[in-house]
Amino acid sequence: MSGRQRWTAIARASLVAVLVSAAAGCAQAAPTDQAASSPVSGVSASSGTPAASGSPATATDSGSSASGSAAPTATGSGGSASGSTTPSGTAASASIAPGVKNLALTPELTRELLIAAATFNKLPVTAYEGLAPHSTYVGRDASGTVWAATALQPSPSSVPAQVSVQDDGSYLLLRRNPSGDWTVWSVGLASAADCARFGLPAALRTLWDWPSTGCHPHL
Repeated sequence: MSGRQRWTAIARASLVAVLVSAAAGCAQAAPTDQAASSPVSGVSASSGTPAASGSPATATDSGSSASGSAAPTATGSGGSASGSTTPSGTAASASIAPGVKNLALTPELTRELLIAAATFNKLPVTAYEGLAPHSTYVGRDASGTVWAATALQPSPSSVPAQVSVQDDGSYLLLRRNPSGDWTVWSVGLASAADCARFGLPAALRTLWDWPSTGCHPHL
């Protein structure tokens, strides 16, 4: 073999060795790149979890009763505090204008409503046993004004109280004023037009699932 042929053979052998070494390096690098990509998808998936778990907190905060449900939709002297609700009222809350929501009927608020209603009827609070069962609604409109609607449970020993809850007095609409006191209307026989004239926002009527006629729930 001539010197030129020997040099060509050596060069070819060296080139093959370089190519084999490079291929082995690539094969080792591939698993490292593949493993590095999995934490990316894992972080993305877990980062969505807090947002999802936070949603119920927001929904609960916009709810109303002491038990966390939209209780003002239909409850009584225990009213919203009892936690009873109507599915239609709860569903409607999802499409109501911002700021409009049900509020919890606390014992303090129950007392306020009873005093305001009794005063409106020019009778002592003791003339009533409380708010009638399954009749109380409390909510806030978009301006922040608090509205309430309820019926009274008269004491069997008070004839004037029993008379006061008949006809138009069978249901009452109340609005809390900036001063903290309440304006009261007898709406047992009032129309939907009367309800609008008193100022009760249509959004609250929708939230409470009241009928399109009258100024009170399904009595």
